[in-house]
Amino acid sequence: MGRTFVGTSANYCEVYVDLEASRAATQLRENPGLLELIKEALPQIELVGPDVTKEHDFGKVIGFTDLVEVGDGDEIVYAVRENREVYTKFAKDREPSECNWVTMVFRAVADGYMLYTTWIGQISPPFPGEPTATHESWAFWRIHALVYGRQAIKPGTETTVCPDTTNPW
Repeated sequence: MGRTFVGTSANYCEVYVDLEASRAATQLRENPGLLELIKEALPQIELVGPDVTKEHDFGKVIGFTDLVEVGDGDEIVYAVRENREVYTKFAKDREPSECNWVTMVFRAVADGYMLYTTWIGQISPPFPGEPTATHESWAFWRIHALVYGRQAIKPGTETTVCPDTTNPW
């Protein structure tokens, strides 16, 4: 795993990112300028604990969020995104909206924190199927999806059938 130094948090924790194989890497590739926004926000964020999720409001539009509410009339597909193992729900007939927020998920390592993932938008529950998914995940993702076509997906994984027949979302 390669590491690139990102910056230092408000409580002097060093933060790194894997720009090749991490979940953060895909978001940083798909959102030019996102790494600079994280570097700007990091000195205002305290990192305490093994897994830390933080959101930061820049007070101005900094990009577009792909998260949308969906209903029965939306064209939904599921696919596995790059550097991930579980399916994500997408809305093919929706557009992203302007956003002021960045969410960052950090994981503790021996000498600081790794930026595990990040996105433009506010905190949302993990996707169903993720090891950290909760009951809230299923409820949230039943009525939300990401905008289709803005995220890299693994070829051959796209389906219109919900991948989890025991608890469809």
